[in-house]
Amino acid sequence: MVSLEPSIGIVRIIPLYTGEFIDVKLAEWSSWLDEKLKNSNIPEFEEETIYMLIPVLVKRFPTDESILEMVDWENKQALFEKYTFERKQAEEKEIEEIKIYNQRLNEFNNSRLKCPKCENKNVRFLDRSPDRKSYFICKSCGRSFRLEDIESMK
Repeated sequence: MVSLEPSIGIVRIIPLYTGEFIDVKLAEWSSWLDEKLKNSNIPEFEEETIYMLIPVLVKRFPTDESILEMVDWENKQALFEKYTFERKQAEEKEIEEIKIYNQRLNEFNNSRLKCPKCENKNVRFLDRSPDRKSYFICKSCGRSFRLEDIESMK
């Protein structure tokens, strides 16, 4: 399997036998094939597999241009858009979960909480809203604790 990362100009070779990967700079592809892996930092256990692949790679992808011609740019763009959409959804979900978490934790802010470790009531609320989870710190022992710690005390 050969995949191309065009933004950084890397050809990644993934022999299915081992599942490891070898990165070759696209600009150095032809010389890499010509040199037959001389001065390459390929792990020893991969060399035999790669040596068997070289004739196939030379035949199918003799130049960096031949690699670029094989790329399905529309599919690559669609995958990128799907990944971007999914990442944005995951970020929005995480922000919403943090918001709910902080709202629940904030309900305890004005109550007389005890530190789960030393049981001192002298605690301070650290509001990390909107993008991070908030928590409490015991002024006596310095331990921090979160919603999970409070709920486990009940």
